[in-house]
Amino acid sequence: MHKTEIDGAVILEPQEASAVPADTNQLHGPIIRDVTAADLTDLVDISKKLPVVVFVYQPGVEPCIELQPVLEELVRELDGRVVLAKLDILAHAQVAQALHVQSVPAVTAIVNGQPLPMFQGLQPRENVVAVFNELLNIAAQAGLTARMVHMTAEEAEAQNPLYADARAAEEAGNLELALEQWELVLKKQPKDQVAKEALARLNMVSRLRGGQNQGPLAEADELFASGQVELAFEQLLTLISENKFVDDELAESARVRILELFTIVGNADPAVRSARGRLATLLF
Repeated sequence: MHKTEIDGAVILEPQEASAVPADTNQLHGPIIRDVTAADLTDLVDISKKLPVVVFVYQPGVEPCIELQPVLEELVRELDGRVVLAKLDILAHAQVAQALHVQSVPAVTAIVNGQPLPMFQGLQPRENVVAVFNELLNIAAQAGLTARMVHMTAEEAEAQNPLYADARAAEEAGNLELALEQWELVLKKQPKDQVAKEALARLNMVSRLRGGQNQGPLAEADELFASGQVELAFEQLLTLISENKFVDDELAESARVRILELFTIVGNADPAVRSARGRLATLLF
């Protein structure tokens, strides 16, 4: 393997990528994604199946702007043999430091859980191609020959095999079993938003169906179930405001309930953003 130095960055000499044998092992998800520190564990897991290329950039920096489309084009041409993860160094300096990034733009691979520096600084396309070819050789030698079948995050979530039993129970009308199955999903994947939303939604159905909906929280549930989402939020925020110094238990129950409703609606909803802001004001 031959190397040359360009502006202090190690660049591998161009060579043909080794043939990668067909592999039935497929992952599903976006082949190009913006990532945060919270995604690092997922990237490491992916890197045990196929190489991950981390592009560390700073918004507005010209070399970063020029390099990004080159990387994206190459990754698309490779059709799932590599995943490109884009990391903003200003927002995630600690992650960049862990990857030994000293300047931007910087490109580092993660292979089988281990960082592998590729190059720093803006490079000619042919040099970038050479580095990618060498990365594929390394991955093939390590047996990392899976492919990422491109899907949006939402599409990938929908096909998660862990959801099958829970959704089957829901379709059969077995509420108790559906709750148990979604709990199992959440136990295996504690950050799974689909499971969290399903549990929040089914817990509400259980309360409404089982006659458990008694007391001051009941009206909020009924408003929400009837589609009056903002009025339900208002009801719970009022309960928190009026009881936080009078009835701590009721105020806490209202807080837990409104967070559950936020999960069902989704954080992107304007009503949720507004209510979250008011909730933060009430709690502090």
